[in-house]
Amino acid sequence: MSHIIRAIFGSLYQSSDGATARNIEAGPSVTDEPHNVQSATYNKRAPLEASLTSELSAFKDEFNEEYYILPANDGRTALLFPSTFLSEEADGTVIFGETRVDDDDPRERLDAVVQIYGILTEHDTLHPRIVRYLGTTSSGYRLERLSHSSAGLDLPCPFSQSNDVVLALYQRWTLQILSALDHLHRKNIFLNNVGNNLWLRVDYSIAIANMTSAGCTEPLIPGRKSPPMVLESPWAADADDPGSVKNDLFDWASWTFALMTGNKDPLLMHMGIEGHVTSGTEDFDKHISLCHDVSLGNFDAWPQLDEKLLGSVILKAWRGEYESAGQAMQEAKDAIGACEHKLSKEYGDEIVTYDWQQEFEVTTIDRWGPKLRLRQADSDQR
Repeated sequence: MSHIIRAIFGSLYQSSDGATARNIEAGPSVTDEPHNVQSATYNKRAPLEASLTSELSAFKDEFNEEYYILPANDGRTALLFPSTFLSEEADGTVIFGETRVDDDDPRERLDAVVQIYGILTEHDTLHPRIVRYLGTTSSGYRLERLSHSSAGLDLPCPFSQSNDVVLALYQRWTLQILSALDHLHRKNIFLNNVGNNLWLRVDYSIAIANMTSAGCTEPLIPGRKSPPMVLESPWAADADDPGSVKNDLFDWASWTFALMTGNKDPLLMHMGIEGHVTSGTEDFDKHISLCHDVSLGNFDAWPQLDEKLLGSVILKAWRGEYESAGQAMQEAKDAIGACEHKLSKEYGDEIVTYDWQQEFEVTTIDRWGPKLRLRQADSDQR
C-alpha cells in the first residue's frame, strides 16, 4: 500500500522569502537520464538550497514523475523543482534539459500552480489539510516540510481484519481529504489528482502536497488529467477543462476504496477475481473493457463496502450523486458516528477517539524504507 501515501512528513512552518524565478537557461537533453528523484539525489542534480545529506535526503517525493521534492538545507522547508533540472550556478542561473519527445515541459505548469496558490492565500491562510506554499525559488517553489517522507503502510486492512484504531485513522483521513476538497471547491479550484502525494503531519493528520494538476474556473486555469489511482472518472479534466466537483469526488471514492480494502480493484471484485489479471487473457480484456465503460459513465455495478468502511458514501461519489464535498463529508460523518468514533466539536474533520501519536509510529525495519505501524503489539488485537 506504499503508493497510497507517497510521502509522510510532520508539520513545521517558515514564511516565504518571496523569491521569484530568474536566470533560467535551456541546456542539453535529459531524455536518456534516469527519471526519478532517487537518481537526481544520487547524481547531485538538485538546487543549491537542497540538502543531499544522508539524514535529510530521505525526505523526498515525486509528483507525477515531472517534479521532484527534496528538503532544503534550512531544515524546515522543502523544494519543488522540475525533473528536467540539471544544475544551478552560484548566481542563481538555472540550467534545464530538454523534455522527452511528446512530453510537456513541466516548467510551463509552474506559473499556473503558483497562481492557484495565490488564490488560496489571498484572504486567509491555507487549509490545514493542504501543505503550505511558501513562495517561489530560482527553479520552482517552496513548501513547508513535514517530518516523515516516503512512508508506506504496514497496518491491518479494515476490509479483512478487525482493528478499530486503524479503521478510525482511515476514516479520519477520508474526512480530512473531503474537508480540503470542500475548501478548494468553494474557491472554484479542483484538484484533479485526489489520492496522489498525500503527506502526514506530526499527529498523523493528512495534508495534500501535490497541486500541479489543479485547475480553477475564476480565473480560468485549465486543470490536467493525471494518472488515476485506479480508474478514470467520466468527469476527468481535459483540454481547457479546470475540473469538477464530481471528478474530485470520484477520485476520492477510488482512493478511499483502495485504502479501506488494501488496494483491491473494484472492477476485479465485480468480476469475482482476487489479485491481478494477466495481459493477453480474456479476463484482462474484460477488465480493460470495464475500465473504458467507467470512463464513459456506462458502468454501475460497483461493489459496496460495509457502512463502517463508508460504503454508501463511496458508491454515491462514484455515481456522481453529490453536489458538493461538504455533502459527502456530512454523510461520511454520519457513518463514522454510527461506529461510535467521537468527532471533534472544534474541528469538523477530526476524530478524537484515540491519541494518534500514542497509537502509531513511523519506523524503518527493512530496505523498503519507513513505514507507518501500530506502536504496540497489543494494538493488533483491538
